[in-house]
Amino acid sequence: MLSNSHKPKVLFLHYHDAPYRTPVLNLVKADPRLESFQLAVMFAEDKGHSYWKIDYGSKQDINLGKADHKAGRQWHPAIRQLIKSNEYDCFVINGFYHYTSLYLLWVAFVKRVPAIFISDNVTIPEWGFLKRGYER
Repeated sequence: MLSNSHKPKVLFLHYHDAPYRTPVLNLVKADPRLESFQLAVMFAEDKGHSYWKIDYGSKQDINLGKADHKAGRQWHPAIRQLIKSNEYDCFVINGFYHYTSLYLLWVAFVKRVPAIFISDNVTIPEWGFLKRGYER
C-alpha cells in the first residue's frame, strides 16, 4: 500500500524501450504517490521488432550502455553504479536471461528490496527440455 508519508522510488529494468508498454508506463510515471519511476534499458534499440510500426516516443530514463558478452548473455557494468548511487524501494525486473537481470535479482535478495519479476514469452531453443517437461 502506498502512503503519502513515503513516496517510493522504483527502478524498472527492461531489455529495450518497448513501445507497446509506453501507455502503461506513462500512467505509472504520472502516479503522484511515487517519488520516481525510472526505466533503465539494457539495449538502446530493439532491432528484432522493427515491423511493429509503433511510435509512442522514447520513455527510457537510463541507458545502461555497452555490455560485455559472456556465453551469449549480456552484462552491463553500469548497473552496479546505478544501484550504488540510488536507494530504490522496489525493482521491476524483466526477464532473467541476461546477467544484468540476475544481478539485480541478487541485489534485491541481499538488500531485501521488494522485486517484481515479469517475463515476456520468449522461445529459447536450449531450454526445450522445460517445454517438454511441462507438456507431459
